[in-house]
Amino acid sequence: MIIGFIFRSMNKRTTKSSGITISMLVSIIVLTGCTTSHRFQSPLVLPDDRQDIPQPEPRVIYIAEDTFEYGFMRPTERIFDLSRHLRKLAGNPKQALNIDAFGGVADSSWFTNRNALKPMTLDEIKRGPATGSGPDHSGFWIISSAKTEGFTPGFNITDPKGVKYVIKFDPYGFSELSSGAEIITSKIFYAAGYNVPENYIVYFKPEILQMGESCIMYDEYGLQCEMTKEDFQQLLQKIEILPDGRYRAVASKYISGRPLGGFRYIGTRADDPNDIVPHEHRRELRGLYVMCAWLKHFDIKDANTLDTYVEENGRGYVKHYLIDFGSTLGSTTMGPMAAFRGHETEFDAGTALGNLIKLGLHVKSWEKTGEVAYPSIGRYEAFDFNPGSTKMNYSNPAIINLTNLDGYWGAKLVMSFSDEQLQVLVREGQYSDPAAETYLLNTLIRRRDMTGRYWFRRVNPLDHFKISSAANEQQWLDFTDLGIKHDFWSIEQTRYRYTLHFNNKKIKENMQFSDLSSLLLNKLVEHVRNHDVGKELSSNSSHWEISLQVSRNNGKKWSKWVKVYCRRDPQSGKFHLLGIKRQN
Repeated sequence: MIIGFIFRSMNKRTTKSSGITISMLVSIIVLTGCTTSHRFQSPLVLPDDRQDIPQPEPRVIYIAEDTFEYGFMRPTERIFDLSRHLRKLAGNPKQALNIDAFGGVADSSWFTNRNALKPMTLDEIKRGPATGSGPDHSGFWIISSAKTEGFTPGFNITDPKGVKYVIKFDPYGFSELSSGAEIITSKIFYAAGYNVPENYIVYFKPEILQMGESCIMYDEYGLQCEMTKEDFQQLLQKIEILPDGRYRAVASKYISGRPLGGFRYIGTRADDPNDIVPHEHRRELRGLYVMCAWLKHFDIKDANTLDTYVEENGRGYVKHYLIDFGSTLGSTTMGPMAAFRGHETEFDAGTALGNLIKLGLHVKSWEKTGEVAYPSIGRYEAFDFNPGSTKMNYSNPAIINLTNLDGYWGAKLVMSFSDEQLQVLVREGQYSDPAAETYLLNTLIRRRDMTGRYWFRRVNPLDHFKISSAANEQQWLDFTDLGIKHDFWSIEQTRYRYTLHFNNKKIKENMQFSDLSSLLLNKLVEHVRNHDVGKELSSNSSHWEISLQVSRNNGKKWSKWVKVYCRRDPQSGKFHLLGIKRQN
């Protein structure tokens, strides 16, 4: 009840005055977690954040302000955060606050469990968030506004059916580069569970574009002015024309609902009563790092998000989107991604100091990448990819708080994509060069597997626990060893062991077993019967903790533990899962 009160009280504060409230919450969690009890303590069940609320006011994300806050103010605060330092020394970092009893996250206005929960069909993967087929070509696309700043122009248009889209083009000389990346990455994020726009690759002739009656444009300084026919023609000259006289572009459908501006990766939205979990402590935002490292999405910032007020099933609430995926894989909106992306930030003080000390003589791995092999793919490699040290170009508060458990959750999203699903997604990029398409697919697969190996080494990868039974009344604790499932480790060298606690008493310790998918629970019951606490089996409050470990070198070294908690009905003898806890 106390924690619930604190969560509710978060609604009454602004995002910049949350320190005391968060500290109170963390202190309570620390105190309740510092117990030797082997009974399961279920996480707080959060209310559905899609309850009916009044429409919040739109807000603007200022990149310069965020850069100063995230790049200077927040890092300075962390220097003096004693609790953070003590947790780091103890190997007990602050965990995400919105997890369920099995370490996952519930469906919400932020995230919907999709491919990792139940593999999507190839048709579902191909369709992604699409509800149609893109802009209608039966008439003119009326331009309401245009973007002129940067290397590539863009248009806001309305098609003949009255549907609005943002039209984005590839950088000149690199046809298919950013449009292919935008389509593929947005559909991957959708399949993983995030909210993204509907994006379509479109081909059209310039004659379909028509200026609206009051067409406006934004110049390189962000100033608004009326667009003339001469301005329009100059914009068209910045766009590469295909040999058949058409343009290729991405048409991004306006997101449904009333736009409210981007969300922030820290704090909560004060005018949204449903928003009670600080964003830096949401597992789906922390684990986003793993997805972004895989896809080389280095630009994870507030400005690349969007909140909208939607009305669904008679309720109005805020829905949270990730947007703008043109600078992913090997692409940026200016051309192929620079070689240092993922290895260094725009200005990395530590790297600069290291270069000075080494007099610039040390050659880094990314400096050996050479020329871009496929202009339509850009610079996207696997040979120098490190899933745990990929650097983003933005000091993202959620990612700074990433723990091994968040990384493990994100890695399960990545590993949920099969080779066949990725092949379908790459084909959605509509690349004209089959060799480029094959290269991209192979690189995605290699980086996917490198991601799984990295994070599955840092957390015990036994997962998908369930209890099964047979006609002879035998019961098993079934599980999936994700390391074996994905062929990361050898079955022959894999061993398992368990430690059993019953009603807070240790019954057996480090008992090895060889079954690769289950543990016989009837055997555990016999252990308890043969112990001096056997009479407690008839108690309605009996509590079971099964701590599991795995070894990949024939028992010479054991992994971190994952603890499975159960209760057993004394009348029927049936076991029921309560939840799990993983060692970070």
